[in-house]
Amino acid sequence: MLLQFKLARTINLDSSRSPAGSADKQLIAVGFLCLLGYLFLAIYSRGTFGEPNLVGFYTCIGFVGLPPLALFGFTTRLRREFSVANILIWATLFRLCGLIGVPLFEDDYFRYLWDGYRFSIDGTPYGSTPFEFFADPSVPQTFQLILNEINYPDLPTIYGPTTELAFLVAHWLSPGKLVGLQLILIVMDIAIIWLLRTECSSRYLFLYAFCPLVIKEIAYTAHPEAVGMLCLVGAIVCRRRNAQVPLGILLGLAIGARVFAWVLVPFLLVRTGWRVWVALATTTLLLYITFFLRGASEFEALFVFARHWEFNSFLYGITSYFTGDGIAKLILGVGFLIGVTFYLLRYSRNTVFEIPRGDLLLGCFLLISAVVNPWYVVWVLPFAMVYPSFWAWTSAYAVFLSYISALNLGLIDQDPFSQPIWSRVLQAVLLLLAIGIDLCRKKAQSPVEQSDRRQ
Repeated sequence: MLLQFKLARTINLDSSRSPAGSADKQLIAVGFLCLLGYLFLAIYSRGTFGEPNLVGFYTCIGFVGLPPLALFGFTTRLRREFSVANILIWATLFRLCGLIGVPLFEDDYFRYLWDGYRFSIDGTPYGSTPFEFFADPSVPQTFQLILNEINYPDLPTIYGPTTELAFLVAHWLSPGKLVGLQLILIVMDIAIIWLLRTECSSRYLFLYAFCPLVIKEIAYTAHPEAVGMLCLVGAIVCRRRNAQVPLGILLGLAIGARVFAWVLVPFLLVRTGWRVWVALATTTLLLYITFFLRGASEFEALFVFARHWEFNSFLYGITSYFTGDGIAKLILGVGFLIGVTFYLLRYSRNTVFEIPRGDLLLGCFLLISAVVNPWYVVWVLPFAMVYPSFWAWTSAYAVFLSYISALNLGLIDQDPFSQPIWSRVLQAVLLLLAIGIDLCRKKAQSPVEQSDRRQ
């Protein structure tokens, strides 16, 4: 992904008309090309041309991913912008293509459908495992089939209450079908683009809107990352506008969506009033109290996840090879907390609110994590729109290599989630090269350019 990335000033764009020096004609051409690609990906996922495989998958991703990168490089070199309205239209069309297809190389969505069903029946998705219902005659046939496809059925769900509420609403919209959840996540993802339209150049808005990783993971496979991401982005907008109660509510909802939110919450609480803290505490309490009173939440499964699972890790994989799992987690966890603390102290000295460097915070968190699924990287990208970097957008494409696993290669005699070592090495090399490019570009910047970036 050898492009000429150019750090852009934050600018305000009117969503109804093109800015001066626009490249909307090229956007329309690339949009039509990508739309054909996403339609084909949806049809391909259904097995129309035979059992989907990695070769066909990567061909589709290349077809929809390379033209936007080329257009981004072209517009960056000429300093051209796009109409936000056009970006939103094409982003919506691409994501709606996911409704035609089926999740490719993923089975997590069976858990989402099951959780929504159990939530509607029991009033809670916690406190039981799918395994307990295998012989339950009261389970409808549709959900019995879903139940049989859930991975790790002996474990309770790991999803927080905010995400579970999204599963519940999706169940009400389309019981036993994924389309309800896909529509919810698509709307949330488009809302993220809309909210960030005034925080970044439209070129980076375009890069996110056309990013295959975002579209595949949110619209096609319905990973619920958009739930927590929208809460965080909404909280940033509220912090900018000093809307204290909504800020606290959204931070509480973000905490209840994904553990990643905890990394950003302290920064959004800096120099806020008591109303924010009360709203945050109240929202969090309301989210969890019913489940705690019934004796269960997502934390039981999260602890199992944190103790035993490993996939596509980077620093953790290297460190644990020499020190063992427990010590590696201790070393990396302490190091991460120290780094976050130093940054928080420095950040707290700002007299004017600035969006925290969520790209660096979440990027470092993923570097030390024992599990780095492709959809986790999506969390970095909203912040990469505001603070553009070569490494962040490179990771959004390099992480597709993690789909090269024994399961997807059809190697039935191996651990299904094992990966060839070259896949991890190649991801690491691409990321390190991208970081090196960023460092070289920063060093080559003039003092005026660096001052512009800080503004």
